[in-house]
Amino acid sequence: YDSYGDNYYAAGSGDVCGDRDRSDAFRHCYGSALLYENLNDDFASKVLELHEQPDAGSDASRMDVYNNFFGRLVSEKLDGRTALKNRCLTAAGNGELRILK
Repeated sequence: YDSYGDNYYAAGSGDVCGDRDRSDAFRHCYGSALLYENLNDDFASKVLELHEQPDAGSDASRMDVYNNFFGRLVSEKLDGRTALKNRCLTAAGNGELRILK
């Protein structure tokens, strides 16, 4: 078990398990990276697509889809939970991931 929000808060973001903020962007990036690292790419894509389906087309969904895609790119370049987590933490902190708040 790896608490995405706790990891992001511990890294000094100031955001704690929020919605549409940096912690949310981090959770999508890291969660997506983990799915792509551990599952078949087609299956991971389908899981993420179904997760976003209820809000499809909303600003929040577009934010999440972008951050999920960024996580996929991270998983293609790096291996291992720590490397994936650290890259997503960096991306959330430096503005590479999308947020709405």
